[in-house]
Amino acid sequence: MYQEQWNNIKFSEQEKKALTERICSNMQQQPKPVRLWHRACRQFAIAMLLMIGISVVGYATGSMRNVIQDTFEGSPTAMAELKKDTVYLGHTKQWKGWSMTLTDVVADYADVLVGFEIKSPENIKFNPEHNYHFEDFSVRVRPSTKKTFGYYIQDMTVVDEHTLTGILHMQTEAPLHDRKLSIKFTGFENVIDELDTTSKTERYIRHTCTQEYKAVHKHAFRFRNIRLDAATMPIAWTPNETVSVFQGQANITKIVVSPLSVTARAEGEGCKDHHWKPTSRPEAYHDSTLKALDGSVYNEGCLRELDLKVILKDGSEVMCTHRSGSCEDKKAPYYLEQTKRFDQVIDLDDVDYIEVCGNRYTIPKESQ
Repeated sequence: MYQEQWNNIKFSEQEKKALTERICSNMQQQPKPVRLWHRACRQFAIAMLLMIGISVVGYATGSMRNVIQDTFEGSPTAMAELKKDTVYLGHTKQWKGWSMTLTDVVADYADVLVGFEIKSPENIKFNPEHNYHFEDFSVRVRPSTKKTFGYYIQDMTVVDEHTLTGILHMQTEAPLHDRKLSIKFTGFENVIDELDTTSKTERYIRHTCTQEYKAVHKHAFRFRNIRLDAATMPIAWTPNETVSVFQGQANITKIVVSPLSVTARAEGEGCKDHHWKPTSRPEAYHDSTLKALDGSVYNEGCLRELDLKVILKDGSEVMCTHRSGSCEDKKAPYYLEQTKRFDQVIDLDDVDYIEVCGNRYTIPKESQ
C-alpha cells in the first residue's frame, strides 16, 4: 500500500529546488556525536535526491531542458550528431522567485550557441501572445580575443505559463573553444502590442515592462567563468578557383562548412573598390533594396555578390535566414567573406555540393 502511494508522489520544479536546498543544508551541518539514526537519515536524504532526479550539488539534472536540441530541427541523424556535440551546463541564478539557467552549449568555427531557461514566480505568468526580451546583455571572454566578436539573443519562446527559453548566439572570427565566458543579462521585460480600437486604420500601441516586471527589470543575472568545452568540427578546404565578382576576377580561397553554417571567401582584384562597381550577378540581389546595380550608387549589400548556396542530395537548398561577413576594398588583400547560418541542422553526408558564385564544390571525401 505504501509503495503504491509513494509512486504517486509528484514534485514540481520549485518543490524539487526547495527540498534540495533543505536537504543539502541539513547534510552540511556539523555532525553531532549522538544516535546512529542520524546516519540513516543522511542516507535517506541522499536517496531522496537521487529519486527526484537532483544531484547533491543542487541542480535538477533529471529534468534539465535541452534548449538547443528543442529549438533546432533537422534529420534524425543530424539531430543525433548535434546531441553528441552538445555540452550541458546547468548554471542557475535565482532572485525573488525568478530563476535563470544556462542549459546547454554547442559551437562550431563561427558560432557559439548557449541555451537558457527563465522561470517566473507563481504570481507572474508568461503569455505566448506577448514578446519578451532583455534590454541589455554583455559577454566577456577570457582569455580575450582581438578578433571580431558579436552576440545577440534569438528564439525567445514561451514554453508554458512559467517557462521561457531562448538562445544566446555569439559570432566570432576566433575559436572560443576552451575559453571562459562571463555573461550578464539585464532589463528583462515583457512587450505587448495592443490593437488601438479607437483608430480608423490598423494601429497598435506598444506597452513595455508592465508593473509586474518592474522589479526583475532592474535585476542583473550574472554568470561567471562559464567554460566552453563544446566544438562541432568543421570541414575546410581551399579550392583556389577563379570566379567573376563585380565584373572582375577573384579566387575562392576558403570554404568552411559545419552542420550549423557555411562560409566562403573570395580574394583578388575584382574585390577592389567593389562598392562602386557593377555586379556580376544581379539575380543575387533579388531581395535587396539597392536602387541600382550598375555601380552608380554605393553597394551596401556587397556580400550578396559572393552568392553562396548549399544543395542537398535530394536537390533541395538549405535555407539560411541569418548572414554575416566582412570585406575589404581599399587595401590588399581585397576580399569578400560571407557566413550563412542554416535554419536547420544538417548532416554533412547529405550535402551534394556547395555553390559559390556559380561554381560547384563537393566536400572532400577525405574530410568526411
